[in-house]
Amino acid sequence: MKRSKTKKSHPKKSLHTKNVRKRKMSSDSRPISQMFQVSGPRNNAIDSYISNIEVSQSSSAEPLISKKENEPNNTNQTLENNFPTVERNSSELNKYLSSLDSWRDLGPEALTKQIRILCEQLMAVPQESLSTEESENLAIAAKSLCASCFLESKNQNIRILSACCLADILRLFAPETPFSKDELKLKFFSQRIFPFFIRQLSGLENFEGSLFPWYFYLLERLATTKAFALVANDEEISVDLLEKCFTIISENHSYKVHLYLTELMANVVEEADQISQSVLDAALMRLIPPFSQQSPESYKLAKMLVLRCKDSLQLPVSSFLNAVFVDKRTVDSDLRDRVHDLVQQLFYVAPDLLLYVFPGLEAELKVEDVNVRTKSIRLLGKLFSSSDSNLFEKYATLFDELLGRFYDVEPSIRVELCILAESILRVHPNVSTKIQKYLQERVLDTDEKVRETAIQKICSNWNAFSVETLKSVVSRLYDKKARIRKETIQQITKAFLQELAMVEKNWNKNKEQRKELSRKLSWVPEELLIAYERLHRENDDESCFMIERFIFFEEAKTFEGQANLMFYVENVFWTLKNGKKVFESLIAKHRKANKCLSYLLSIIDKNNEAVKANAADSNEGNAADVSFNEAIQVLAKALEHKRAEELLHSVFRTKNRSIVKHLRSICSLYSSTSDKLASIESLRRVFHTRTELWSFIESCFLCRCSCLLFNKVSAVELLDSIRSNSSKTSSCLGKTKLQFDFSLIFARHFPEFFDDQIRCIEELLRTFSNEGKTKRRSKRNKTARAACEKEGYDLAYLLRVLELLFYVAKDLQSTAESNLWQLLSEISLKDTLPQEGVKYAIGSLAQMFGHSYSDISWRKFIERVLSQPNWKLNLDEDRISRILCIFSQLVKHGPVKSVESLEEIVCFSLEEILNPAGKTFKSHQIYVLAIKLIGNLVINSEDLSTIPFSPKLILDILFDILRRRGNVKGTLNNSNQQEATDSFGDVRLSCAKVLLKMQRKSFIKEFFGPFEFLEVGLTIQDPIPEVRLKFMQRLCKELLHHRLSFKWFSFFALTAVDPDKTNYTSAVRLASKVVQIRHLYVNQVKNQQVSNENDFGHSFFSLLPECNLMHLVWILAHHPDFQTDKVQDNFADTSKCLDFFFERILETRQDHAMFLQQILRAILLSEDATESSVSSGTEAIREVAQVALTIMKKKQEGKKWDLSEYTGMLILPASMYRMTATTETNKRKNLTVSDDSGPLVASSFRSNSNLEGSLHTNMKDNSPWKGAMFDFADDIVNDENVVANTQLHTIG
Repeated sequence: MKRSKTKKSHPKKSLHTKNVRKRKMSSDSRPISQMFQVSGPRNNAIDSYISNIEVSQSSSAEPLISKKENEPNNTNQTLENNFPTVERNSSELNKYLSSLDSWRDLGPEALTKQIRILCEQLMAVPQESLSTEESENLAIAAKSLCASCFLESKNQNIRILSACCLADILRLFAPETPFSKDELKLKFFSQRIFPFFIRQLSGLENFEGSLFPWYFYLLERLATTKAFALVANDEEISVDLLEKCFTIISENHSYKVHLYLTELMANVVEEADQISQSVLDAALMRLIPPFSQQSPESYKLAKMLVLRCKDSLQLPVSSFLNAVFVDKRTVDSDLRDRVHDLVQQLFYVAPDLLLYVFPGLEAELKVEDVNVRTKSIRLLGKLFSSSDSNLFEKYATLFDELLGRFYDVEPSIRVELCILAESILRVHPNVSTKIQKYLQERVLDTDEKVRETAIQKICSNWNAFSVETLKSVVSRLYDKKARIRKETIQQITKAFLQELAMVEKNWNKNKEQRKELSRKLSWVPEELLIAYERLHRENDDESCFMIERFIFFEEAKTFEGQANLMFYVENVFWTLKNGKKVFESLIAKHRKANKCLSYLLSIIDKNNEAVKANAADSNEGNAADVSFNEAIQVLAKALEHKRAEELLHSVFRTKNRSIVKHLRSICSLYSSTSDKLASIESLRRVFHTRTELWSFIESCFLCRCSCLLFNKVSAVELLDSIRSNSSKTSSCLGKTKLQFDFSLIFARHFPEFFDDQIRCIEELLRTFSNEGKTKRRSKRNKTARAACEKEGYDLAYLLRVLELLFYVAKDLQSTAESNLWQLLSEISLKDTLPQEGVKYAIGSLAQMFGHSYSDISWRKFIERVLSQPNWKLNLDEDRISRILCIFSQLVKHGPVKSVESLEEIVCFSLEEILNPAGKTFKSHQIYVLAIKLIGNLVINSEDLSTIPFSPKLILDILFDILRRRGNVKGTLNNSNQQEATDSFGDVRLSCAKVLLKMQRKSFIKEFFGPFEFLEVGLTIQDPIPEVRLKFMQRLCKELLHHRLSFKWFSFFALTAVDPDKTNYTSAVRLASKVVQIRHLYVNQVKNQQVSNENDFGHSFFSLLPECNLMHLVWILAHHPDFQTDKVQDNFADTSKCLDFFFERILETRQDHAMFLQQILRAILLSEDATESSVSSGTEAIREVAQVALTIMKKKQEGKKWDLSEYTGMLILPASMYRMTATTETNKRKNLTVSDDSGPLVASSFRSNSNLEGSLHTNMKDNSPWKGAMFDFADDIVNDENVVANTQLHTIG
């Protein structure tokens, strides 16, 4: 029956139509060249085949592979040469189809030639273009091609060409078949054709073979026409197809081969009326070990199949797994013994498949078989600890049942729960409240192994637990089992050292980490020392030596070479209360042992000298032996070890002359830590083979005698050298600069080295401040004093001493008994002292006396500061500047927040200085200092209760300063006066910087809306070029240091209209580097989180700099000059800003170009959230978005960009956009809005847990990425400062 041209059902409609989805191609058949444009590099064998194979109709027919080795290799030819384009010729096609039966008698070469011509003819036939005659001939040809001479030919060329012809015939008849109903019922053709197809797919394994393009063509045709949907209900064929696809795939295949194989397998899975168990086994077997390990590519292909067919697999997978959970003996499947591994893999690939499976897992937790319970617990632990797991909300009952296994009667189950809890908390700290109480109870478990495991897991994830849970671990210091006590000491000291080392590396950068250290770790030494006292009474010497070794030996080894080793020792142990006496007693024991070892070494030296001089007779020799033995006994008693005397004799009997030399270096208090550690390493090489003896030497002998923590020789000598040079001539004072610089390094990183040098520092202050006639100063001759005054050495070195004191002030001892309070207060009130010196002097006072001196003394000092009568009325600008600087430092360090004068100064700053209705000052420095005072007050306040004024009032005043032009009164009208008359730019710049810093405080963000965001950002378009440059430098530094949300980057686009070429050049450079660094940062975060973007989801795209387009569109739409630009210039400036943004984004990566367009289309579907109703704001936003789309289309012309779409959820900032009321379909379009006022982008990976906070501090502090990023930030700003200085020089 002929095929009708009208849209009617085909006369040969198959009974399988209900199982066949539309296999109809959307367009005519593509050229074969496009079919083989697969991703990835093409191997040489295929290139050679493509460029060389050509069967000439005039020449004798030869096998397809006959010419490969004889023709030249020309890889520049295209795939059209391999499959020449043949124009459709109906008469020629019918001729070949009608003569098909006569081909059976042809030889292999002739038959190959004829079949190839037929194949090329079929390639040229588009779908739905068959005439009636062609349809009938093709149906007959399909049956003829099922003959054995084609399907079972020994010639592989004939087989693959026959398969391609059959595949094309199926394509032309799709969605029907060339077979009648009766023929399909007999299954004759299907049982011959489709197994034949499966066998031919084996040719894909030889990807270097000359016939590989033909096999790939067959795969593409079978996949795109959904040919195997016809036999989807044939279990045997389906299983064979799945097995064959998993077998032939390899890592050398392109991604397109993976896709076509996935589509081919999906045909039999999705189109089957019911998925049989054998098909399900074949589809899922490659997901679990050992198959997933033996063939990673098969594993990837299986994941792709599951993702592709997850809707079809939902019911059979759920039925199978639940049946196994009930009774696996009733299930006939190869997977029934591996269901836990299968569930784990399915959860990672497609969690939705397990929607109805988790109730079965809950039942498994209650079975009597311990092995089954263990497997279920391990499985659930892996699922709940996955990074993208949301099971806690969906399956709260299951999680509670899992935690209930903490009370399981089997100890091994409780051990598994402890391991599981730690892994869950590592990823999901938000559930720590539920888990911690169970772990606290397991620390007190009756089983020894459970207690040990609980201790190990709590200590290994220290930051994820509360102090209460951590102290429950410390209680095991008194465990009845010695092994548990030792394990507790080892784990808690290891965790303490790790946390201390992490904070130590960033001590000067992260003040919040100091509080975290004090809150969680400061009690550890005290608890250990208290335990030491009790364990010492109980004669547990081994545990005592472990604690002692940690406090006095391991800490020093851990921080040896670090800049602030002793600083940590001071700041850890100054909080000791009940353990302080124990600590002091241990120091006394160490000093005693050190003296005993020194005495013993001196006796050995005397004996050696006597032996050399031959002056010792027998009596003297006996006396020497007695002295030596007595010294050994005294030292052994000081070591407090049961076998100390015996082991000490073994040490000194060892015949090695270097032992005494190394011991002398170790016990010397003047040896550096590195020298002592080197000597300890030398001793280890001598005694390491004698395990018991070396254990005693390391844990007891060297720990007590080395005094490894006590090394201040270098610092003291350095300070003494500075003091001695201060009384010499100016030439010596010039050399002292290097010593001062080196001492300042010590002071910044080793302030405890100067803790007993208060008198020396006080003398240096008096010398360089000319306070009184000190003995040192009186030694200066008149010439030296005159030279010092001329060169300004006194003032320069006074500033250095104040800076040194500023760094070591917290660690100075006996400050209350010294005269530093009076001396510093006098120095800070000197009119000749620069502002930098005032900062250091007041900072030192605040640090030394802020918490130890009385409030009365502080009030008296403040009264002296404010003692000049009527200083407010007289408007003494120098006095006001000094007062503001002093109070700014006091507020920054926080010792006088309760003093009433502070509120008075802040009130004066707000009402009289910063208020335009207040006083007028000539010096802009007063306004800058007042702004810094207000900024320090807000930035160093923990919450709103500590701020004496309303934050809204403060912000209103600061924003009012930003709006001023010309002078403090803001009298300049930009339209009438020149920019050069605006002299208030430095104040606006300071105000903008303070407002940027305030963004770090969470309680400020609620007062900081989109328009405030816009107003601060518009500083980048300040009338003064220098202000614009410095603001963009600050913005760049804050962004690179991750102290500011990355949405602020969008303001760089406004520099596109900067009239100053120098500023524009700097902006291009800064913005390009920021985008480049940001892309590298995002990629590193991505690699650390997940293996691919699909798993990473929305988090990856939300970090991209492309997302700033959402903010930029809103900024441009609400820009004060938008209407002018729209009406007069036809969006000229808007287009420049958008073009600037796109250039910076696309110059590093073009593969997100489609993502930018998707953002713009999403904006077109939204409204302006800052307007109460749809108004001009929404209209302006859509106009800007439309302009941006036009620019993107122009940029796309003539360029080959990867325009792959982002399929995830697009989230617009809710403060700027809202979804339209009439289009709820936006949700189906993956569009929504969300609050954008959360934490900084850099902390979005840390805010998940205390662990991530310690991991964002860890991905942000330990990785080479962080260091490079911070160095770059400083370097790039320094470079731009050079530009600024050049610009100022040119203007001048």
